[in-house]
Amino acid sequence: MKVLKLIIGLPFAFCVLFLRLLGKCLGLTYQQISIVFNLWIQGAVLVLASIMPLLQFLDHSRMRMNLSMTSIDILKEFGYHCIGIHFIGWMILFILFIVYALIYLALYIWMLYHYRLPWSQSFNRCVKDLEAIAREWHCSYKLVNLIIFVLLFLYIIAFNYILVKLIGFNIFIVT
Repeated sequence: MKVLKLIIGLPFAFCVLFLRLLGKCLGLTYQQISIVFNLWIQGAVLVLASIMPLLQFLDHSRMRMNLSMTSIDILKEFGYHCIGIHFIGWMILFILFIVYALIYLALYIWMLYHYRLPWSQSFNRCVKDLEAIAREWHCSYKLVNLIIFVLLFLYIIAFNYILVKLIGFNIFIVT
């Protein structure tokens, strides 16, 4: 049990130290930097990351009327996999990527509203929510904090990065 507490406690202590140092550099209290960094900045990064697959999809879409067979062969020589897609299929993918990004944006807006200022109320509301999740998951507040603000954040960034890379290997030729 002590080893488990150490495994959770050390990364949590590192995160707290990082936030305290960052707050000190910016002239913010621990409560303020926790809200700014963990909620506002990380949330904004997730929204931007959710837009990247849409932008990559648009960048890798070409209209058939603008492409000759030679230009398709040139694209293949550069290592792209050319996928012929009907306009309806292209629109469905386009809409799915827009909806995906809008879900992140809506969640970010909800989070900004739910954890609105003043600082102490925002911080206390966040701590209260994390403690409620910890009770529900039957684990510690520190573990929930690490799971959400480190592991889940990194997982979502990695997922969007992989999605962008997978889209990047293809050129969608709209017919």
